[in-house]
Amino acid sequence: MGYIHASAGLKKIRHAVMLDIAAFGIIVLMAALMLFIEFKKRLSGMPAEMEGTLLVIAFFMTLAPIVLMLLSLFVQLRGLRLAAKDEASFKIAYILNLIVIAASGVTSFLSMRNIGTDILGSVSNVISEISQMVVMMLVFRGALNLFSKEGQTDYVKQTKTTIALIVVVYLLSTVTSVIPNFFGKTGGSGLISILCQLGSAVLHLIVLNSYIGFLGEASKKLG
Repeated sequence: MGYIHASAGLKKIRHAVMLDIAAFGIIVLMAALMLFIEFKKRLSGMPAEMEGTLLVIAFFMTLAPIVLMLLSLFVQLRGLRLAAKDEASFKIAYILNLIVIAASGVTSFLSMRNIGTDILGSVSNVISEISQMVVMMLVFRGALNLFSKEGQTDYVKQTKTTIALIVVVYLLSTVTSVIPNFFGKTGGSGLISILCQLGSAVLHLIVLNSYIGFLGEASKKLG
C-alpha cells in the first residue's frame, strides 16, 4: 500500500530542507568572514575602507539566509499540509509551525517596541529552536507510523538511532546559540558571539544533512 500524499509531502519538506542547508551554509561563510575581520583588527589592524567593504558584504550575506528560510518555511508548510492527509503527526507539526510563526511575529513586534528585548530575544530563540526540533520529530514520527503499518520494523529501528543523534546535536546547537547572552557586553563578547554563531550553524548543517537523507529515503519508500 502506498501513501502518495505523505510521499509527496515529504518530498516538499525535503526541498524546504535544501533551502535551509543553503541558508546555514551562507551563515557559516558570513561568520567566517566576521571572524576574519575580528582577528585582523585584533592582531594587526585593518584599514577602515577595507573593514567597511567587508561589513557591507557581511550585511548583504545576512539577507540571503532570511529570504531562504522564509521560502523554506512556506514550502515546509505546504509539504506538511499535504502529508497530513495520510498521517495525523504531520497535521500536528503543521499546526505547531503556524503557532511558532504567530509567536515569532509577536516577539518581533515587542522587540521593535524595545519591550524586554534581551530576555525576550533569548527565550524566543530557545523556544524557536526547540519548536523546530519538535516539528522535525513529528515528521519522523509520522513517517515511522506509516512504515510500521507496512511492517517495515527494521527500518523503524534503524531510524530511531538517527533520531537520537539528531536530538543530541540539535540540543547542543540550541545551547551554543544562547551562550553569548551570558557574556553581556564584555570585551570578548563580539568574538564569542561570532564563534557561537559559527558553531551553531555547523551543528545545524549536521542535523539537516541527516534529516534530508531520511526524507529522501522515506518519500521513496512511501510512494
